[in-house]
Amino acid sequence: MKRHTKKDKIRGRRTNMRQKKESRSIQPIQEKGSNETINEEKSGGDPAINTTDFLPHLDEAFKKVPEIGDGSRWYDLPYSILSNLLQGKCRRFIPAKTRVTLNSAINYLIQFNEHERHAAWSRDDLLHNLKVPSSEHVTVPAIWVVELFPPSHIENLAKAIDKNSWDKERVRYGISEANQEVLERSRAGKGSIWWELGEIISENSHSLSGRAKRQALPAEFDNIKVYGLQVGEGLTAVLAQFALSSSASQHLDSVWHIDHEPKLIWSAGRLKAEDRHWSGLRRTQEARRSLHQKARSWLYQEAPGVFATNAEQQPLVDLLLLDEFDPSPGRQIERNFSSAIRALGLTRFEVEHISCANAPGLLLEKVDTVLCPTFKDDNTWTLWGKRESIANGIGDTSIYSQNKDSAITYILGQSLRDFFALLAISNLLQLFEGKYAELRDESRTRHKHFKGRHLKRLRSDFLTLSLDVSSLVRDIDAFNARTWRYANDIRFNLSNPPWVIEKLERAGKKSAESIDLIDMLQARHIKQARELAVVDKDYREVLSTVASLGASIDTIKVSRVAIWVSLASLLVALVTLLVADIKTSAPLFSLMKWIVSLF
Repeated sequence: MKRHTKKDKIRGRRTNMRQKKESRSIQPIQEKGSNETINEEKSGGDPAINTTDFLPHLDEAFKKVPEIGDGSRWYDLPYSILSNLLQGKCRRFIPAKTRVTLNSAINYLIQFNEHERHAAWSRDDLLHNLKVPSSEHVTVPAIWVVELFPPSHIENLAKAIDKNSWDKERVRYGISEANQEVLERSRAGKGSIWWELGEIISENSHSLSGRAKRQALPAEFDNIKVYGLQVGEGLTAVLAQFALSSSASQHLDSVWHIDHEPKLIWSAGRLKAEDRHWSGLRRTQEARRSLHQKARSWLYQEAPGVFATNAEQQPLVDLLLLDEFDPSPGRQIERNFSSAIRALGLTRFEVEHISCANAPGLLLEKVDTVLCPTFKDDNTWTLWGKRESIANGIGDTSIYSQNKDSAITYILGQSLRDFFALLAISNLLQLFEGKYAELRDESRTRHKHFKGRHLKRLRSDFLTLSLDVSSLVRDIDAFNARTWRYANDIRFNLSNPPWVIEKLERAGKKSAESIDLIDMLQARHIKQARELAVVDKDYREVLSTVASLGASIDTIKVSRVAIWVSLASLLVALVTLLVADIKTSAPLFSLMKWIVSLF
């Protein structure tokens, strides 16, 4: 029976790559009733991918950079030695742990060979390069970040208000009340639901505002507006709207368009060779995420709430405006341009269409951290679309600003405040569920000996959670029960994309009805909050039992200690009598004399 060597496996992998590329057929999808292809419209005129071009690029790359072990490069000799050790007869004499180490070394060397081949690979191969239409551009005008302050964290907000003095200028001119007063009245159910905590302008900005505070800001931001939202009486949300500077808003586009080169990176503890395509995806997404991290860090430092305290990423929504591509029609796009859009972190719009009737052209999407691992566990959402389509859909933007990006930012910031709060409440409920699960799983280990400090810590954790959860249940009910809405409120609908609906109709099937995203979130919040309240009640009963048992055990321990203290006191008294000056006529002296006579 023939033994397959590492080199045979690599040749087999190369053959499989050819077979896959030969069998793969990428055809442009035609719009119903039209002879024009979607590819031309969506990718700014880029031609469809021609599968017959794949094999020449593959063969050319392997001719330029042969397989590892076939040559005199620095990694060929150690690879051959290690490969022979693992494939030869001496393999059975190598311990299992050593074989694992040698395999890791071989995989490490293979990455250098892959990297050289990626660098030599033709730029005309659309599967190994990230191609962005030269006429397409993206702008990031604004970012919104939300932080929440339940009863256990409201003190942090009061301290942040005192420290930052965001309202100093407007209070000085008598424009409105101080933030501290508004906060106290709102949490008592007698104040405003929404109010402006303050506006901060960068020291380098040319903007003028009599209400704003001028201070040093990160270079990425021109100004920051901070709003307060009272959810019920016990939960306060802080929404920070970041207006990006001109250079920062264009930074993502510049990274998106550059010619990306292959990279060797460390991923999950091992070396990995990226071709130009994957390197472009990662670097573009990192450029976008770097803006997010700057915004989150600023709010974390200035007003740390429940997310910051628990080392959770604050919910974030950013705005991406494209020059040419309009995703709102919901048509399927060709693969090459789909990769370019994926590089921005947009992947779900072709399978999950979240649109808005009173803001046509605007789509909402949550970043998929599986397809876009650069974003890790970030709670990140995106508002995006073609600039002209969004501007036309929301009405006359000139009454707000001559700059369309600024006008769109202002309108969306006003219209989506409640929606931003709903997204944050979803994350808060998930956070509380995780904390209860952690307490449940660790309580037996942490408190098996009923130590007082452990019991005290458990009691403190449950006190904080119980206070927040009991308040949150009432706050969510009150927030959802509001009957009034802002005149320009934007409500999103979740549905299948139009191209899927058309396919289902052609097949004689009916598509699922669209879902009002706000109604869905509100119903989910009510269910989760009530489930948390039940869990909290059960846990508090367990805690009461544990506390009673702990008190009983402590009483027994105290009794035992008292007995030992009594015995020790008796012993001390006897010793004192023994060393004291005793008369010969005393009974104790006679007793001692009798005991000595026995020996």
